[in-house]
Amino acid sequence: MYFARLSGLLLLTVACTTTQPEGQQFQDGTFTAASYNKELDERDVTMRSVEDTLSESSVQNVLRREFYLPPAQLRNLTKRVERARDRLSNQSSADPESLRVLAVSALVEGRPEQVQGFVRLAKSRKARREVAGEDQLLLGIASFMLGDFAGAKQILIEAASASPSVRASARANLGLIAMKHGAFMEALDSFQQAESLEPQNTRFLHMVAEGAHTARRHNVAVEKYRKIISIDKNDFLAHYNLGLVYHYGLKRYADARKQFQFVTDHPRAPRDMRVLADGAFANVRREEEGIQGIATTGFQ
Repeated sequence: MYFARLSGLLLLTVACTTTQPEGQQFQDGTFTAASYNKELDERDVTMRSVEDTLSESSVQNVLRREFYLPPAQLRNLTKRVERARDRLSNQSSADPESLRVLAVSALVEGRPEQVQGFVRLAKSRKARREVAGEDQLLLGIASFMLGDFAGAKQILIEAASASPSVRASARANLGLIAMKHGAFMEALDSFQQAESLEPQNTRFLHMVAEGAHTARRHNVAVEKYRKIISIDKNDFLAHYNLGLVYHYGLKRYADARKQFQFVTDHPRAPRDMRVLADGAFANVRREEEGIQGIATTGFQ
């Protein structure tokens, strides 16, 4: 069976290298943690599509923190992986689409070392077949996960230049890589390029807003969060992070309290978001009271 031979070949293609990510100097650690570690909510179809593949905590860590993949590549991933394995077990040679599905699964499950093997086998079916843009995207993400920062950037830049179908996703991943290495203005520029290609993609809008806040472009962050809320008024993460920008970035305490209160009072808000918003609301009140106390003392 092809799938059995495939497993053996993949073992020969594994080449693991690991490096520790460089330290990040985020302006506000609370903002970053909340932005990249929000629990899956009711509206997030893309995240729910991999519920049987990984635990919820693993999904949110990988897909929100490490890399971005288009929803189409993640939707119904568990079932698509099963179908791909069935096809491969009954074929004398592999079809590229099945191998791509397995490559996506390998990334999601934290096995980036297998991605190159899947893509190489897909290409070997026809020696002159060019690597598709989708494959370049997967290779770029895998290279970064394996610690090859320079190689990942080069592959993703090529993907963004050569393949319109993955241009926005490649730019978004370039931004995530830059963010992890502390190049915040570079990250913001990449996120904005992704947004310009897909202006209604709220994932990209979130990236732009987070990147803008981290780069101290607070007015840009406010603009993007307000746009997200105009698209989905119940995007609780947008409300919460907008409150943090108002509080820590612009010192607009009344506006910050309004955003936090929206989350704490909404019956559909996830419990962890309500807890975070409640604590943030209390922090704003304490800071306001401290400032008022200092002002009062000064006039005594």
